[in-house]
This record gives sequence, structure tokens and C-alpha cells, in this order.
Amino acid sequence: MKKVFVTVVTIVCLSGLMACSGGKDKLGTGQNPDGTQVVGNGLLSEDYRQGNASAELDGYLMRTEQGYYYYSKSRKGFRYYDITMGKDMFLCNKPECKHDGNAFCVATNENYTVLNYCLDSNRIYVYAMDETDTQYRLKVLSLALDGSELNEVATVLTLEKTGRKLVFDGENFCIHRNNVMIALDIKGENEYKDKGLCGTAILNLNTGNVMYMDEEAIATDNPETKEVHAYGDYFYYYQRVKKKNVLHRYNIVTGMDETHKFQPGFSGLYAVLGENTIAYLKTNLSAICFYYYDTGETIECTDFTGETFFLDDNGELQPKEINYIPERINGDGTYAYAVDFSEIHTETGKNGEEKEWRESYVFAYGEDGKKIAAVNMAKGIDEAVPEGVELFYWAYWMGMRFLGEEIYVELPEKENRERYHVFKCKRSDFLAGNPKFEHVFVME
Repeated sequence: MKKVFVTVVTIVCLSGLMACSGGKDKLGTGQNPDGTQVVGNGLLSEDYRQGNASAELDGYLMRTEQGYYYYSKSRKGFRYYDITMGKDMFLCNKPECKHDGNAFCVATNENYTVLNYCLDSNRIYVYAMDETDTQYRLKVLSLALDGSELNEVATVLTLEKTGRKLVFDGENFCIHRNNVMIALDIKGENEYKDKGLCGTAILNLNTGNVMYMDEEAIATDNPETKEVHAYGDYFYYYQRVKKKNVLHRYNIVTGMDETHKFQPGFSGLYAVLGENTIAYLKTNLSAICFYYYDTGETIECTDFTGETFFLDDNGELQPKEINYIPERINGDGTYAYAVDFSEIHTETGKNGEEKEWRESYVFAYGEDGKKIAAVNMAKGIDEAVPEGVELFYWAYWMGMRFLGEEIYVELPEKENRERYHVFKCKRSDFLAGNPKFEHVFVME
């Protein structure tokens, strides 16, 4: 979740919760994300998936060979969609559980306010907040994939209450090779007037130890950490210093934190393409820059050409090329993707006839900065929408996730913005300019 408004309410905290055993519905049991069996209780050392953070949506896409996990805002709990059965259920395997927020329900436990979540090492890790009469406590929790248990991994920060109402932001929560980087971002009730508290924590999942990047764990003078990603031995993030956005990379092996100078105009929106390359969007949206660590060289790409239409004298749509303006950038570790806002175009001909078409462009680039494809994904998604479903079209660009050989899009319904339809296509089809989307399941 990106932001959670917290009032001063007393909540009881349980340090370790064993939920529910047995169950009529089969949840994701005892398997790694690739379908292999789990051996023992040791943590896997998994890499962060570059393209899993979407432009605007909360959390990460959590998929395994057997199904999908997600957090439901409307039902206030973690849920599991089983691919084979086509069934959606709460992530709790206690048959008699009411899933009503009780302290022994893994899925809906109201003792914690969920801020963010990620699937890693055969578990769902949750960045969450709980509170007592006198304290707010930011924690990392671990949920079993079969819904059998919820445990506290570590307390990341304890904050004494002062009577001030607070907003907790959990957007930047990144797990990589058994390390977790968390941007501690806490604001007052009026975040535009009240100066916030900032900090950056790194949790070692193997040891449970927490360290902080600043002298004080959290303070009003600490720089705000944004856009946390990871690749290889590094966490990447940026901070704004003296009106400039500065990219950092923190080495999880040596503990060294480096900064690198980009050309003027680094927007803070970027993608990591391997050990050597950063692709980033310029502040004025005029170009995507490709920066190479080994040479310090920067290449600018301004090719955002795509195909739209115009209405000819006969009232027919004819294609024409125009230059688009990308608003976001993402990447899957190999390719960079510039994403433009979704648009609905209408034109009226000489005789009053009106034609409408939709556009939602994504531009794909290689590590060399050359454009590979310009894809209007609107048509492919529209062809895959279930009968009778009307989606909120303006959100087409928001929920894209680039996960290696598959690209996912999550889209809300027009009349119910808490009900999301998940679509996917093959990356190879996407890069060929002809994505064939299929409807996967519904999150609600």
C-alpha cells in the first residue's frame, strides 16, 4: 500500500501467530515459485524482479506455478487464486475461521496495518505497522504460502506517540538476496505543511539485524529515499539533494554507498539494465538516457514515434505517425519500457460522422538505447476483456509489470475501482509489436 492514514487507536500486538491447520481448500503448498519442492526451512537467495514495481499500483504481483497471491483492500486480507481450480480464497487454512480480522487469521489479522508486500523465498513478506498505547512499530512479517502461519521477522522501527496523527508510506519496500531495503517515510496529518520524518533501513533476513543508512534512524533532516530497486550486488535508489535528484547504489556485500553524476535533468524515474546500464527519463520528458557505468558515457534516445489515425474526406480512419511523450519508465533487467498515458481520441468528419479509437503506447528499447518496438496495447487488451466487463480505460498505463518472458497488466473496472482484472501476454509477442493478451483472473 502506498499510504495509510493512522489514527491513535490502541491495537494489541502478538509477537508470533500460529494460525490455522488443516482445511478443505488447497492453498499453495510446499513449493518454490518455480514449482520445485521446498527443502527444509532455509531461505532461498532470490533476486529482485526488476519490472515488478508498477507505475502507480500498490504492492507487487505475486505469482507461483500454482496460483497468484494478492492483498484485497475491499476484503481487508490476503487472498490466493488457484489456477487449477479457478478458485479465489482467503490465505488461511483454518476451516472454521471467519476471516473477520481475528488475531489467529493469517489473511485478515487486524493487529497489523499492511503497508506493502512481496513474494520471496517461499513466503509472503509484509511491511506492516502495529501500535500500542504509546508506540507505533514498523515491522516485517512472514506469511506461509499455505496459509498456516504468520510470524514477525523483525521490528524495523519503534516510534513513540506524541498525539500527532501520522501517515505511513510503504511504497519503497524492496527484497533482494535476503536483504530488505525500506524507505522510512512518515508524514503528519497535513503532509504538505507538516515536515515529515525520513530514513532508510536495511534488514538482513538471515540474521534479523537492522541497520540504518543515516546517523539517526529517522529524522526531519534525513533525505527522502525513493524508487528503490536492486540488481546484482546493489540496491539502487535516489534522493533529492540541493534541488537535484541523485542516484545511489548500495553494495550489499561491502556496505559501500556510491553516487554517480548524470547529465542535468535526471527525473528520478529509471530502470536498471544489467550491471552496467541505467536507463532514465529526463525531467522534461524529452528523452530517455542510457548511462553506462564502465565508460561514464550517456546516450540519449528521443525516438517516441508511434502510429495514430486521422479522419479522411470519406470519413475513414487513416494511419499517421506522431511523436508521443512517455510519462513513466520501467524495465525487466534486459529491456527498458517507456510508458505513455492512455488516451481516447475522437474525430468528426465533414458530414458529422464521428470515429473513436483508443491508444495506450509503450515503447521498448534495448541496452544500446535503440527502439525495438512501439506498441499500442489498447487493442490487444480490449480483445481479451471478458464479455459484459467495462474497464476504466484511463488506467491502462498504470498497472504494467514486466516479468521476464511475461508482461502483466492490472486494470480496474469502470464502476468498481477495487475490482482489478489481470491480463498477461508473452514478451516476445510484445516486442514484435503484436501482443496477444489473455485474461488471467480477478482481484477484488
